[in-house]
Amino acid sequence: MRIVVAWLRGTVVALALAGEAPAGTTPCAERPYGEARLTPAQSGPARLAGVHKASFVAAELDDRPVPQVSPDGAAYFTVRHRLGLQFGPEPAGSPPQVVGLPEVVEVGYGGAAPMPFAWQADSRAVFGASQPRMYPRGGWALGGWQPLRIWRDGRVERLPRLSHPSGELDSLQWAGGRGLALAQFGTRGGLYRPERKNPEPAFAFIDAVRGRVLATFRFDRIPGVRPRRDGSDYALFRPAAAVVVRPDGRLRAVVQVARGPWVILDQGRPPRLAPIPGGPAAAGGVALSADGRRVLITPSLQASGMICERNPNCPKPTPVEGSFAALYDLETGERLWELRATVTDFWTYPVPALNADGSLALVGLPEDAADAWPRVGLVSTRIGAVVQTLCAADSSSNVLAFLPNARMSLSGVGHVALYEVAGRGR
Repeated sequence: MRIVVAWLRGTVVALALAGEAPAGTTPCAERPYGEARLTPAQSGPARLAGVHKASFVAAELDDRPVPQVSPDGAAYFTVRHRLGLQFGPEPAGSPPQVVGLPEVVEVGYGGAAPMPFAWQADSRAVFGASQPRMYPRGGWALGGWQPLRIWRDGRVERLPRLSHPSGELDSLQWAGGRGLALAQFGTRGGLYRPERKNPEPAFAFIDAVRGRVLATFRFDRIPGVRPRRDGSDYALFRPAAAVVVRPDGRLRAVVQVARGPWVILDQGRPPRLAPIPGGPAAAGGVALSADGRRVLITPSLQASGMICERNPNCPKPTPVEGSFAALYDLETGERLWELRATVTDFWTYPVPALNADGSLALVGLPEDAADAWPRVGLVSTRIGAVVQTLCAADSSSNVLAFLPNARMSLSGVGHVALYEVAGRGR
């Protein structure tokens, strides 16, 4: 990867080389898997504090569990599809602790689609959901999602089942660690048996602990969005959705619907279009600052061409130059900075993360011709530049997170790396 230009409030401030490792640094792909690979090779704000080796019970073919680190950094969980939730780390010599759930768990492969699981703020439990499914006959849904709270001691608490005029609860994205979430009702009728028609699909903010719907946003009342009325899936959550609890206690979400416009959903206000670029070129990952005022967009920058597996005659992809990270003021639409690169191959990017004060970000970096292993950039959001480059924890499935008390984590299948972060983005 070679960053060709960085933009700061419309001005060119850096050329090439930003975030590249010093000459002579061993490429990530050539380092031993584990702590040696996860230790930063260049100086910067982040220092490796420890690595958990995430053991897990035998996996299904479609099960690649990526650990999710607790806010206190002392534990993690992995979602095990039909098996349940697995907590770690385990005491020496103890088998993995798997907590079975009432029904099966639907997860996106490798964490690419948001999972309906997130830590409670005090690290004592995990908010989640399960769903009755038709196994082994196709996995079709038989009912809506059941919100849950899974305690680390193995207890499974069924939270109140939510009902809504739009239909079944069929997607959740948690926020704030207190049981608040962005939900979807009546949007996935094609995955049910019998199929649901879902004539009025809607987003909603919910309080799952109290079983309350706090606000509803019907698709047909969102500017620029044309809902489908045939029961087909329309706005499944992908990485392009972010939700936070703002300082006043109200929820804000930014959602890209069907690779179209970005939409702002505010509790207590009508939905409105975000004043930032949308469309397929902007599709990718998104993170909101804690106050909800700034949004970090990480488009999935890819080369152009065909993906061929085991075909030596496949034409090489055509290089593409474009943006792979940009920070916007969500109120004015001003682009505060942008990072660009030229890519020559196809790549998988993790969902980005912003720290509590919004001064630092974690983003996936585009491919590097000299290093076949994915890398992560620690970005100063004040100057719009990569200030430290880290090796990703996994070759394809990674979760990036900032934790309280100036820490961050990189998680991949089999490993959790914890880092201490000095200072703020300069």
